[in-house]
Amino acid sequence: MRALNIAPEQNRFLELALRSYLETVACFDLIELHGYASAGGLLALREQGHQLFIKLSAFRKALR
Repeated sequence: MRALNIAPEQNRFLELALRSYLETVACFDLIELHGYASAGGLLALREQGHQLFIKLSAFRKALR
Protein backbone atom coordinates (compact mmCIF):
# COMPACT_ATOMS: atom_id res chain seq x y z
CA MET A 1 0.00 0.00 0.00
CA ARG A 2 1.45 3.36 -0.95
CA ALA A 3 0.94 6.67 0.77
CA LEU A 4 -1.20 9.29 -0.89
CA ASN A 5 0.46 12.60 -1.65
CA ILE A 6 -2.41 15.04 -1.89
CA ALA A 7 -0.26 18.16 -1.46
CA PRO A 8 0.16 18.84 -5.22
CA GLU A 9 -3.58 18.57 -5.82
CA GLN A 10 -4.39 20.66 -2.77
CA ASN A 11 -1.84 23.23 -3.93
CA ARG A 12 -3.64 23.41 -7.27
CA PHE A 13 -6.98 24.09 -5.60
CA LEU A 14 -5.45 26.73 -3.32
CA GLU A 15 -3.96 28.44 -6.36
CA LEU A 16 -7.41 28.44 -7.94
CA ALA A 17 -8.89 29.96 -4.77
CA LEU A 18 -6.25 32.69 -4.72
CA ARG A 19 -6.91 33.57 -8.35
CA SER A 20 -10.65 33.66 -7.67
CA TYR A 21 -10.01 36.07 -4.83
CA LEU A 22 -8.06 38.36 -7.15
CA GLU A 23 -10.94 38.28 -9.64
CA THR A 24 -13.31 39.20 -6.82
CA VAL A 25 -11.15 42.20 -5.92
CA ALA A 26 -11.25 43.28 -9.57
CA CYS A 27 -15.06 43.05 -9.43
CA PHE A 28 -15.07 45.20 -6.29
CA ASP A 29 -13.03 47.78 -8.19
CA LEU A 30 -15.56 47.78 -11.03
CA ILE A 31 -18.48 48.03 -8.60
CA GLU A 32 -16.86 51.05 -7.00
CA LEU A 33 -15.87 52.60 -10.35
CA HIS A 34 -19.43 52.40 -11.70
CA GLY A 35 -20.90 53.78 -8.49
CA TYR A 36 -22.89 50.71 -7.43
CA ALA A 37 -21.33 50.85 -3.96
CA SER A 38 -19.10 53.21 -2.05
CA ALA A 39 -15.51 52.47 -1.10
CA GLY A 40 -16.58 52.50 2.55
CA GLY A 41 -19.24 49.90 1.88
CA LEU A 42 -16.68 47.55 0.38
CA LEU A 43 -13.99 48.17 2.97
CA ALA A 44 -15.05 45.40 5.38
CA LEU A 45 -15.28 42.89 2.52
CA ARG A 46 -11.86 43.89 1.24
CA GLU A 47 -10.32 43.52 4.70
CA GLN A 48 -11.87 40.08 5.26
CA GLY A 49 -10.77 38.99 1.81
CA HIS A 50 -7.24 40.22 2.40
CA GLN A 51 -6.97 38.25 5.66
CA LEU A 52 -8.24 35.13 3.90
CA PHE A 53 -5.76 35.69 1.06
CA ILE A 54 -2.88 35.87 3.55
CA LYS A 55 -3.99 32.64 5.27
CA LEU A 56 -4.46 30.76 1.99
CA SER A 57 -1.08 31.96 0.73
CA ALA A 58 0.65 30.80 3.91
CA PHE A 59 -1.08 27.42 3.75
CA ARG A 60 -0.08 27.00 0.11
CA LYS A 61 3.51 27.92 0.92
CA ALA A 62 3.56 25.36 3.76
CA LEU A 63 2.54 22.61 1.32
CA ARG A 64 5.54 23.17 -0.93
